Amino acid sequence: MRLKKIKRVVIEIFSPGGGVFHAQKIISLMDEFKSEGGVVETRSDGASFSAGFYIFAAGSRGHRMVYPYAELMWHEIQSLTGYGFVIDTPSSSEEKARVLKHLQKGRNEWLATRGNLTEEELDQKIRNREFWMTGKQAKDYGFADGFIGEHAIQQ
Repeated sequence: MRLKKIKRVVIEIFSPGGGVFHAQKIISLMDEFKSEGGVVETRSDGASFSAGFYIFAAGSRGHRMVYPYAELMWHEIQSLTGYGFVIDTPSSSEEKARVLKHLQKGRNEWLATRGNLTEEELDQKIRNREFWMTGKQAKDYGFADGFIGEHAIQQ
């Protein structure tokens, strides 16, 4: 997949979010690169919301860098609109909820492996609201590994 000379890539994330399946594609490519020995450094110095946060967390352990006062956010998956299928039957509300819960469970389960919160704790933090954190808090939660640049907070 990768050029043999490339050993490390840096992905700077400034994102208001996006589609879960698009993010999953990016994360799959990142994982493939990492499986071949590459390092993926993710950086957030402003905003990494929703799918942007999901991608940020996918960076190589030890290489997820954040500005202490950046803002990161995770929330419940909100829609499947635009993905080529529509659930529209007499019981469609139930089916939509089932599919969204399935997708959310998978993302929260995976995010729990990338930080210090359990799947249940993540679910509680996002249920009917957005889970906002600064870069410093993201480091405390284990989603970030260090701080960007000279403004780093010394622990």
